[in-house]
Amino acid sequence: MKAIQAAIESFIDKTSNRGFSIVGDPTFKEANTVLDAFLKDLRKTGKIAGVVHKKPISKEQIQLLFRAGELGPTNSKDPAQLFRTVWFYLILFSGKRGRENQRQLKPNMLILRSTSDGKEFYELNREVAGSVLATKNHQGGVDDPEDESGGKIFSIPGSSSFPVVTIKIYLKHLNPACDSLFQRSKNAQVNKLNVNDVVWYANAPVGESMLGNLLRVMTKRAGMEPSLTNHSIKATSVTVPMPTLKPA
Repeated sequence: MKAIQAAIESFIDKTSNRGFSIVGDPTFKEANTVLDAFLKDLRKTGKIAGVVHKKPISKEQIQLLFRAGELGPTNSKDPAQLFRTVWFYLILFSGKRGRENQRQLKPNMLILRSTSDGKEFYELNREVAGSVLATKNHQGGVDDPEDESGGKIFSIPGSSSFPVVTIKIYLKHLNPACDSLFQRSKNAQVNKLNVNDVVWYANAPVGESMLGNLLRVMTKRAGMEPSLTNHSIKATSVTVPMPTLKPA
């Protein structure tokens, strides 16, 4: 019912200039109160399921991903592992997990900056069109002043999982013929991959489906039950401090 209400609200917003909302307008206050009470009663009686929030990935689970080889250290010579690690850092600290948003990222949308005391960090380059990504609540554009893409990826001194250096290495090995940030790693047999080569990745972007299901695949291969989804990384971007990313 809420989904139908939201769809009607969206339709009115796009097609009408009357400036009212069936959700926020006082005219609909009584109707919304009745709807909320009705849905609450349905949940209490078990006739519909309540909202199930995705449980955030824990530091122990992150360490397990390192031990299982799904995530790797800065000096990783495995292109696929390097891709997964950079993807994880970026989604963890930016909080973005929508498949379409990830697929639209380009290498020049990441920029390396330094703090006043010389600490390096990566962040999305707001000067590049499209780098400030849309979310379900904020679709971007001139009418959307809010931005949830301000996550910064800082260095972790003394850690073998050094995010800034890891991203630098990944960017160095990308295929210049492909404008996507997330590229498919070369197959050692098909594409004659040599880790001594500069380019480790094919002229082919990672697809939306693969990006959207990547954490599920990674946690399943690592033996986690139940497997986790990308939504767990978004929650972790708030609840897990950076130092916990050191592998055990």
